[in-house]
Amino acid sequence: MGMILSTTLNGQQDYLVTKSPERNRNQAENITDPLHISARFQFQTEFNNLTSSGISAGIRRARLKLKGHLLSGEIGYKMELGFSSSDMSGVSEFTKNTPRIILDAFVTWKINDKWVLLAGQAKLPGNRERIVSSRDLQFVDRSILNKNFNIDRDIGLQLENTSKIGKEFYLVGTLSISQGEGRNVHVPGVWGFQYTTKLELFPFGILPNNEAYISGDQNRHIDPKWAIAAAYNYNDNAIRTNGNLGNFMVNSTGFHQTDISTLFIDTIFKHKGFSLMAEYARRNTDDYNAKEMDGTLALDPNGIPTGHYFPIGSAYNIQMGNMFKQNWELAARFSKLSSKNERFHEMEQYTMGLSKYLKGHQIKVQTDLSYSNNSQSNDHWMFRIQLEAGF
Repeated sequence: MGMILSTTLNGQQDYLVTKSPERNRNQAENITDPLHISARFQFQTEFNNLTSSGISAGIRRARLKLKGHLLSGEIGYKMELGFSSSDMSGVSEFTKNTPRIILDAFVTWKINDKWVLLAGQAKLPGNRERIVSSRDLQFVDRSILNKNFNIDRDIGLQLENTSKIGKEFYLVGTLSISQGEGRNVHVPGVWGFQYTTKLELFPFGILPNNEAYISGDQNRHIDPKWAIAAAYNYNDNAIRTNGNLGNFMVNSTGFHQTDISTLFIDTIFKHKGFSLMAEYARRNTDDYNAKEMDGTLALDPNGIPTGHYFPIGSAYNIQMGNMFKQNWELAARFSKLSSKNERFHEMEQYTMGLSKYLKGHQIKVQTDLSYSNNSQSNDHWMFRIQLEAGF
């Protein structure tokens, strides 16, 4: 039994290749070269409320990835760069006013067949939908659960263990310690790390080719495949509205700082072309509005209220799909946000998706239609179409 470590970029977890056929988590790619280069882009058009005035189009993602391994697979590495405007968003004084081009940059050390250590900037072991690569999604983009509660990437250490119990049952545990402010960010004088732990169970054996983190069931598995996981993240002295994402919670003297905890529970099931994925997320903090030291609402250096707050509450997301002949897939998704903060809007969203896979997730055309019911605004329709191409 071999093993590899957690992380990655594109959106998905990439693991160092091992010789084990049971746990080759390099997604269908048996990368054994010291250097492997790949690239991909997504062209997306969006119609809001189905009107001509709501049309927007652009390059949603544009990525370049370099990865490989050295020393007979004991040392692996990955670097992924993003060049679209959404990839590089978040420029601020805390990124030295430069675009955040670097998505992933890490090395892995295969200690033995059960343990792997990762060091660098990578996705944290959070909710399943976030770890799934943006290339490998079942819909044009991720759900409102992920948008509001995911913990994304950070720089630090991750340690993963894989154990086999009985004939087919596997247990994978991950521990992570990271800086707490997110990718490509450095804030001098702010102390407080974030800690993440994840436990994942594979009752029918580990899914081959990293399929626990690939949406849909393109391989139409004859035997059922199932994974279930729980993760917990604690961000000590968080200074951003989503922990390590979002706006910086500035006030007149520096930052509003508070502790945030986030719980994730998720599962994925695949069988004969049918797939089901479900997620639950819950986030809590004792002090969700940005404040001054005296307890009043936070002001920026110019004395203007910032209006910043932590989105506290819970969400769940359920999606299912079926792969038909000629590699067409029809999928449906329901997502709901519930709020514990009067300034954080509750929402329900219903989505139908239709995808045509020309070369798996590597080359595909996807469309989806969403209806959103927001507690604080008018109902909203959105139609999207996207081309994914990579090599």
